[in-house]
Amino acid sequence: MGYLYLGNIKSQKADFESALIYFDKALIYDKKNSTTYYSKAICQSYLNKPLDAISSLKKSIEINPKYGMAYFYKATFEHQLNLNDEACKDFKMAEKLGITTQTSIAEFCK
Repeated sequence: MGYLYLGNIKSQKADFESALIYFDKALIYDKKNSTTYYSKAICQSYLNKPLDAISSLKKSIEINPKYGMAYFYKATFEHQLNLNDEACKDFKMAEKLGITTQTSIAEFCK
């Protein structure tokens, strides 16, 4: 849990490269922590690594299929990469899990 905490601190200070190192260390000790994968994905997005972020979010969702925010951000990054079918599927799942999305996204997915 210490590495996850340190990763969160580094992330809050916008030191995303260092945060990723701590999140990876945290995952050595707890590979089943969906929050660690989610936090890692957010850092990857700030480092302009949307494919890596999507991969991390897939792992987060695999561990916790009810993690609505993971679906939301996965869809956001998919949309940025024009992976529109996947994005719509994940936006809809996020909404189903209680995450409110923008009206424009709902219109985009019709």
